[in-house]
Amino acid sequence: MDLKLQRSDLIQVDPISHKGTLKLLPIGKKNKQKLLIGDDSGQITCYEFKKGEPQVVFQARPFDSPISCVAIGGVGLKKDKIFISQGQRIIGLTKKGKEFYKLTSSLTEDINHIIIDETKIFTGCEYIMNVYDNSQEIAYFISNDVINSMLIDNITIETEFDVVLACQDNCIRIVHNSQLVIEVPTQSPVISIASFLYDDSKLNKGSPQLVYGLENGSLGLIRYDKNNYTTVWTIDDPSRSAISYIFIFDVSNKYGKDIIVGRDDGRLQVYSFNPSYSIDSPPTIAFEFDLQESIRAIECGLVNSTDYNEIIVACYSGKLVSFTTEPVLQRAQDDTYGRSIQSINNENRIKYLRKDIVELKIKVDKEKEKLKRVSNSSVLKPPPDFPIISKFLLDTSLAAYVLTIELQNPVDIVIIRSPVYLDFLETGTSLISITPPELMLESNDNEEGSYKFVASFRGQTSDLKRINVTIRSTEGEFGDLLVTVVSVINTNTKAAKVLRFPLKPLSLHVKCHLLTDEQLARPRNSIKFTGQLPMLTLHEWVQSLLPDIPPRLSENSIGETYFFKHTFTDSITLCSFKKNEIKFESESASIIAIVKENIVN
Repeated sequence: MDLKLQRSDLIQVDPISHKGTLKLLPIGKKNKQKLLIGDDSGQITCYEFKKGEPQVVFQARPFDSPISCVAIGGVGLKKDKIFISQGQRIIGLTKKGKEFYKLTSSLTEDINHIIIDETKIFTGCEYIMNVYDNSQEIAYFISNDVINSMLIDNITIETEFDVVLACQDNCIRIVHNSQLVIEVPTQSPVISIASFLYDDSKLNKGSPQLVYGLENGSLGLIRYDKNNYTTVWTIDDPSRSAISYIFIFDVSNKYGKDIIVGRDDGRLQVYSFNPSYSIDSPPTIAFEFDLQESIRAIECGLVNSTDYNEIIVACYSGKLVSFTTEPVLQRAQDDTYGRSIQSINNENRIKYLRKDIVELKIKVDKEKEKLKRVSNSSVLKPPPDFPIISKFLLDTSLAAYVLTIELQNPVDIVIIRSPVYLDFLETGTSLISITPPELMLESNDNEEGSYKFVASFRGQTSDLKRINVTIRSTEGEFGDLLVTVVSVINTNTKAAKVLRFPLKPLSLHVKCHLLTDEQLARPRNSIKFTGQLPMLTLHEWVQSLLPDIPPRLSENSIGETYFFKHTFTDSITLCSFKKNEIKFESESASIIAIVKENIVN
């Protein structure tokens, strides 16, 4: 089934670094929905659209820093209250933009996710999940690793909500009140998650379902039933781009719920089910579009039209794009000039843009006056700051790391310095220059250490904002990979930032939840260390050797066991430790030698 959608650019706001800052209010009196967007300037704006022209309903700037999350809630059936978070604060606004609520968390972690249910507020920080009722904390849970996404649903009890956490340590955790109910292992870190209820009489309505998106690009569906779960299907992505956002909605109003997926590489995909088959059969791609920049949020509803659904996408640069089912290329019925719906919408957007340009010119003039005053003074000007989205992820299919850098301004140059020899497998469209080893000067006096590899990248175009580089390191060596990113802020100004990524001695190993009987039966070499060794010290040793180890131990942990597979040779490595004892087992003798050398030294 192919789905036909027409693209149109709606508005441009300040850049959007956080996910989940786009929301649609419930359908109003005009049978359309108003759009809410929070950006990195700390401003939240409510828009409504009339024949393509965006009109500001209200605008507020409650924070001076980027908004981390926007949620819709309210008591009873009236869900028209707006909640926004930044840092440790949550503020509530009415649908007209007036502040009516404030909550400040006592935690040191920033609030990244908020969900509203009646008088309850569910918050997700980096590691901690809290539940507040009438501003009083009633439950909390500490995750072993970073919480990437969060939702609430009736999973274990039909009358009470559970919290579902998508975690960085390859786990989906279902929590009731403050207790962990079940952990669902996955192949890769879980980046996004959504509840899935399909309108199909073949499906058992008593079985809650969750759609999840992984860092390696896979999409999957799990079904929960009687304290157990079943993985119904998984779909791999050839490009292995992380799924940054999932939204469930019936876009076409024909075949039941669709799964709308937004990826880090900018691809928007709509997965649809074949109505002739059971939901247990995986869906297929009905629509795909590449926006060329990472997707931060997705919403679906009636925005420009009262009759046709739209997919609204928020991009990293602050661009909001609509994909509508409306046949906008057809002639508008109420237009006497015979123009198409798209032509009328474009003309109205141009009117809005002209007004916007006038306002921007006024702002630019004011900033120029400020700059003149600063340049004439003797005060030292701070260097300009610029946000970066960066990732350094192991691609298990290539046994190599993919370095991704995305900016809101054009990239001038990227310089990589490594204490480990690197092999380049792919550099995309970038121009690369590698310093020959004989010209490398190793200086022990350098506070950053000595480097064995230096390379620089430039884009082939002046407007390049995203760079992907695939590199392979050598196991046994370790250190920090330093990446210097130089960005063009304006015609006369450039700025630089240094990013740091750890390269572990066993960097080409990937963590597994379980091993097969055949893998466990393979002969292995082993090494064991004993002595007065507290659990925290042993945990730090494992962290320094292997990737994907959670930054903290489980509560009341008396021992941990980890399984790893080498992405290049498929050999198996086991690591287990308890107080005063740690043991490593591996099919490869060289792995044991690397472990011994690093722990002893």
